[in-house]
Amino acid sequence: MAISLRYAVSPVDLALAREIFAEYGASITTAAGCSLQHQGFDGELASLPGKYAAPRGCIVLAYAELEADPKPMGERGGGHKPFGCIAIRPLPDVGPTVCELKRMYVKPTHRGLGAGRLLCEEVIAWSRNAGYTVMKLDTDCTFAPAIALYTAHGFVECPRYNDDPMEDTLWFAKNL
Repeated sequence: MAISLRYAVSPVDLALAREIFAEYGASITTAAGCSLQHQGFDGELASLPGKYAAPRGCIVLAYAELEADPKPMGERGGGHKPFGCIAIRPLPDVGPTVCELKRMYVKPTHRGLGAGRLLCEEVIAWSRNAGYTVMKLDTDCTFAPAIALYTAHGFVECPRYNDDPMEDTLWFAKNL
């Protein structure tokens, strides 16, 4: 299966991003036993693109390319929806050229296909082009595959940079 990536900019794309972000939020509640309400997650969903708005932020969606369908992605019918997402937002309180990787998620049915790697590589390149020099992220210490993905892309543990209240949070940074 081929994977394609698309930046969420249109109202349709943002509605799809909202759906997959909501699924991501539910998965965090299940997997990590916490909610994202301390981050104002409901407000974030309601205001997308919000803090991920261009030109300093972005949302990227991953789709499965249906090789038997010759029509361009936007012309396909029948519920073609993203199976993965990732987002970047600025962190002006940390530094003018510091961004944060957020909302990295691939549906369980599509894991192991390389989508996480493609999403991560896309936002690293985008962030460099946007003038960022450092990318930060936080994740739960139990998310071993995510941590392996981040470290494979050059992220290293760093001191806390936000007010995440969870005991199991790890913080990472990467020089771009």
